[in-house]
Amino acid sequence: MCGGPSQSPLDLGNVTFADLGIFRFQGYGLLPTSVNVTNNGQTAHVTLKTKNPLKLSGGSLPGEYVFDQLHFHWGSSLDRGSEHTIEGTKFPMEMHMVHYNAKFKNVTEATASGEQTAFAVLGFFFEVAVT
Repeated sequence: MCGGPSQSPLDLGNVTFADLGIFRFQGYGLLPTSVNVTNNGQTAHVTLKTKNPLKLSGGSLPGEYVFDQLHFHWGSSLDRGSEHTIEGTKFPMEMHMVHYNAKFKNVTEATASGEQTAFAVLGFFFEVAVT
C-alpha cells in the first residue's frame, strides 16, 4: 500500500536469506521482436515486444506473473545509484524487473486492484569491478 512500510526506498537491514525455491522464467531465452528504451530523466525504462508473453512463476510466488518492463536506477557516483540499500550500503546501480499477476489483463488492472499479490518485482544490485 502506498506510504506503508513496504514502500521504496527500503533498507534491507539484518538480512536473513531464505530458500524461496526455483523461479521459472518462461520465454526469456528467446529474442524479442522489438525493444524500446526510454530515459525519463530518472531511469532507463525498457519494454520488450515478444511473440508470446514472458512469464515468471515458482519461487514463493502464488501464481504466474507476466513481464511488463524493466528499469534501472543509477546515480552520479558509485555510492549513490541504487534505490534500496543493504544495511545502509548503496550500490552503483539497481535493476527492477516488473511483472504483474497473470490473473489481470494488464498493468493498469493489476494496479487498480490494490492486491498485495498484483505484482512481483525482481530487484538486482550491480557492483563495479575494476579489471
